[in-house]
Amino acid sequence: MLANDPLVREHFPQYLPSEDELSATAQLVAEMPSNEMQLKEFVAIHADVKATLRRFCWQAKQDGLTGAACAQEAVKLLNLCLERRAKLGLNSILTTPSFPPEYWASFIDVVPQTYHGLGPRGQSMLQSCVFSDAKNAFFGKLFRKKVSLWATSQIALF
Repeated sequence: MLANDPLVREHFPQYLPSEDELSATAQLVAEMPSNEMQLKEFVAIHADVKATLRRFCWQAKQDGLTGAACAQEAVKLLNLCLERRAKLGLNSILTTPSFPPEYWASFIDVVPQTYHGLGPRGQSMLQSCVFSDAKNAFFGKLFRKKVSLWATSQIALF
């Protein structure tokens, strides 16, 4: 964690926010229940709100701010973070498909794969299978569907 990092403590202690700055930041965030909920649900790293607020205060202190000004800037940075997350759809990307169902059906039809859960570090485990005796059929099918998939993905992305 940032507060316990020996390199931070030795070389950058001026950027570590005080407990008063963290408390002031937490109070300002608590005044905005919607933002507080989003902080806890989507932004806090490993559900550690204090550590996450410390990172926003760190950024404010890098701009030379201290005390209440540090807390206010940290909240502005949090709000900016929340706005950008909403704009990019990061809060719902894992629960809401990014492409229409027709695109996924077409993709799965072209690229055979299976989902195998999560790996040790939380990454998705997919297995794509192309057998040597099916290569020609696979690549022929891929070539025929390529234009359709590309057109659909462009529509879905923009």
